[in-house]
Amino acid sequence: MIAGILIATDFQALKAHESHLVPYDVFSTLDVIIEKFKSISCHPIITILGEESELICQQTNVDSFQCYANPDPQANTISSLKMAVNALPNDTIGFILAFAEYPYVRNDTYQIIYDTAINHPDKIIIPKFHEQRGHPVYLGKPFFEQLIQADNRYNVSLMFQAHQPVVKYVNVDDEGILLDNDDHQAPDQTWH
Repeated sequence: MIAGILIATDFQALKAHESHLVPYDVFSTLDVIIEKFKSISCHPIITILGEESELICQQTNVDSFQCYANPDPQANTISSLKMAVNALPNDTIGFILAFAEYPYVRNDTYQIIYDTAINHPDKIIIPKFHEQRGHPVYLGKPFFEQLIQADNRYNVSLMFQAHQPVVKYVNVDDEGILLDNDDHQAPDQTWH
C-alpha cells in the first residue's frame, strides 16, 4: 500500500497567499490535494498540520484521512515528516509526499508518480518539468528509518542527493510541480 502524506504546517503563510489560490481558499486547497490522494488509491492519507489544526480539520470537506498536529510547526519539515512516517502501517511500501504550498499539481501527475512507485517501490521518485525537479515526491520504505532517525535540522533534499543511484526521475507535462503559493499565477491548465 502507498500512503499519501500532506504537510501543511504553515497555516499563516497559506492564509497570506490565499488570494493566489483563486477560486480556492486554504481549506479547499487541502481538500483538493487530499482528493487527489484518494483518486489514486493512496492509503492511509495523513495530514500534518501546525497551528489551528483543529479548525482546519473541522472545515475540510474530505473524510477518511488522518489529521495530526505538529506541536512545533515552525521546525523544519522533518519533524512533521517523522510524525507521519511513525503513523504509517507496517504494510506501507512507500508514500507520496505533498505540500499544501504546491496546490497546482495535476491529477495525472499524481497518477504517474503512483504508477511509477508501484513498479519501483524501493526508490525515491521525483517529477521533472523541463528538467526542473518539483513536487510531490515519493519515498520508498527503505528510507523510513533514516527519516525517523534524522535530526530535526535535517533537510530531506539531502537524502535525495545522498541516494542519487536510487532516485528515479519521471518527466511530466505539468508546470504545477514547480509552482508554489509564492508564484502569483496559477498555471493555464486546471489543477483539480
